[in-house]
Amino acid sequence: MSVSTNNSLKKIVFIVLIAIVAFIIFMAYSINTSISNNKKLEDIKLVHFPVLERVDANIVFLDKIKESFIQAILTGDDELVFSAESVKDKAISKFDEIKEYHKPYKDRVDALIDEFNAYYKLGSETAILLLENIDKRELVQEKTEIMNEKLLHLQKSITSFREYSYNSFSDTLTESNESATLNMYLGVALGMMNLVFMGVLVFFIRNSFSMMAIIAEQNATLEQRVAERTAQLSQKTHDMNAMLDNMLLGVFTVIGNNKIHPEYSRYLETILDTNDIAGSTISECLLNKCTIGSNAADQIVNALESMIGEDEMMYDFNSHLLVNEAQLVTEAGEKRILQIDWNPIISDDGVIEKILVIVQDVTELRLLELEAEESKKELTIISQILKISIGKFNEFVQSSHKFFDENEELIKNTTSKSPELLASLFRNMHTVKGNARTYEFVNLTDTIHEVEQVYDELRKDEQAILDKDTLLEDLKKARSAVAMYQEINDNVLCRKGRSSDLLTVRGGFVSNEEIDQLKSMAAELYQKYVEDGAMQELHKNIIRIGEIPLPRLIDGAVDSIASLAKELGKPIPEIKIVDHNITFVNKVCEPLKSSFMHIVRNSLDHGIESVEERAAKNKPEMGTLTFEVAENENSIDLKIRDDGRGLALHKLYQKALDAGIFKGEDTIPSHQEIAEVIFNSGLTTAESLTQVSGRGVGMDAVRSFLEKQGASIKIVLFESKEELDFTQFEFVISIPSELYTL
Repeated sequence: MSVSTNNSLKKIVFIVLIAIVAFIIFMAYSINTSISNNKKLEDIKLVHFPVLERVDANIVFLDKIKESFIQAILTGDDELVFSAESVKDKAISKFDEIKEYHKPYKDRVDALIDEFNAYYKLGSETAILLLENIDKRELVQEKTEIMNEKLLHLQKSITSFREYSYNSFSDTLTESNESATLNMYLGVALGMMNLVFMGVLVFFIRNSFSMMAIIAEQNATLEQRVAERTAQLSQKTHDMNAMLDNMLLGVFTVIGNNKIHPEYSRYLETILDTNDIAGSTISECLLNKCTIGSNAADQIVNALESMIGEDEMMYDFNSHLLVNEAQLVTEAGEKRILQIDWNPIISDDGVIEKILVIVQDVTELRLLELEAEESKKELTIISQILKISIGKFNEFVQSSHKFFDENEELIKNTTSKSPELLASLFRNMHTVKGNARTYEFVNLTDTIHEVEQVYDELRKDEQAILDKDTLLEDLKKARSAVAMYQEINDNVLCRKGRSSDLLTVRGGFVSNEEIDQLKSMAAELYQKYVEDGAMQELHKNIIRIGEIPLPRLIDGAVDSIASLAKELGKPIPEIKIVDHNITFVNKVCEPLKSSFMHIVRNSLDHGIESVEERAAKNKPEMGTLTFEVAENENSIDLKIRDDGRGLALHKLYQKALDAGIFKGEDTIPSHQEIAEVIFNSGLTTAESLTQVSGRGVGMDAVRSFLEKQGASIKIVLFESKEELDFTQFEFVISIPSELYTL
């Protein structure tokens, strides 16, 4: 039995030895197989997978280079051509890495690198050629066809290389899988001889399958990302084209040499009335068609050239030269008002790449604004007219045309530029302006002031040439301004009528003709019944009909006091009238009204002091203007004075010296002689020019107006001082008996 046992033991030992040998052989084979399998897995992880990843990346890089060339051509941005070079360099770097990972691929990879470089070189040359010279279309087309052929061949070569790499990867993966499967079967056949070995085998198998899953997932994700990126670029391109085709604005970009990029909004062709825009300069398409002048156009061109390619601060320095609104004239003669916005496009490093220009046709908007402005102007004039009575308005219009007629006659009949002529022209226009200012006709005052300025320049500049046509045209402008006020008064406000020529009697009107007839009849009766006291009283009252009392004549000047006082910052003065019921005939009324206007303005401006000055002199804050009538044998004296500081004889004397009226010798003229200088044209004691005074016209106008009707004016000094200083005075207007009734 022991022999049997020994045999059995021997058998067991033999079997065990066989098993051990088999196990050792299996283990050795398994270890060798595992090492080989691990090597294959290591190759998959560290060689085949990186190679495939870089090949896929280069496929994407090739698409990016192609897209960069396309975008550069579409947008006109040559920077995109140069940016494609960096993408090409990345692709070459990837190919170099493939050669490092797997030496056997070197020859095929070198061939791909050569094709890649050849395609980039041809593509960049074609894109730059198309951007710089669009006239060589045949050459561009030929190069484009060659470029497309090379691109197609390169894509096929890369795809073929990828398939070859993938097949190698797949073969390795299959071999690894087969080795793992064999190990698994051997382990199962040998049983559970060693759980540790089985665990190792299972571990390797699991790792193999995990690696396969990772590779498959990465491959699918990469293709999906490429597809999504391509779709996004396509959608962006579509959206941009749709926006440019449908927006109602003229949008374009100015690139180097002031050329317009080929991509622009289609509505720009409608605004600029041309289809020849792409590749043209901004001068040809826009600036030369606008009425901005050649100098302004050149400034814009130079400004744009100084901006593009420079630091963004150059835009801040030169943007003021870029006009924001201009008028464009089409070939058909249509005028369009364009609003132009200029915006710099800045690169990441702060350089101005191009200028984005947005053009909008605002012709209708400006017309609406103009209509609104005209309506506003008309409403303003209406509010001004409604402040005064129809009678005063008609008197203003009639007196204005009277002065215009006189100026027109003077201009037409003149043969030389004489000081007397210019003084008369200026005096008349200044009086119209003063009357307009009194009634706060602001628009009219501004227009009359412009005409007055022309006369003033002729007075002051001896070299200025008197042009009759120009003066008559200016006079026409003044007439039109008054006519516009009259048109609004007559037809808009329906206040047409000559109430200044009519006398209201219990709601009815009596014409001047009827008044003259009544006076004639009264005169005949008076001759017959001259001794009758009642007839004398009746005759006196009838004679007064149509004549105007002094308070009514002063009304216009009184009405102007409030606005003048406010403008000068002084309280409204008190008006005192001592008239003895005197009335004046019509022909002297207008000169008196104009005289009162000038005298009141002078009193408020030169005579009556400010509140602070009057307080320092223990005077009441409110000044006083007095109009007093004194009777003479065949005339009356109308005295006008204020309680202000008086006449500045020292200033008047100095002004007269400067003007050459006095010679400045040892003997100083009398105070009265100095005071009379106030009636000289062009002389004023005002410190500065204002709307109220300061032009040296006023009292000379007063004297001229009165003397034409047979009246006169003088200045009377109240004090007798040795030194030249402020001196109290009054104006005395002498009026002959035929011009008034007591």
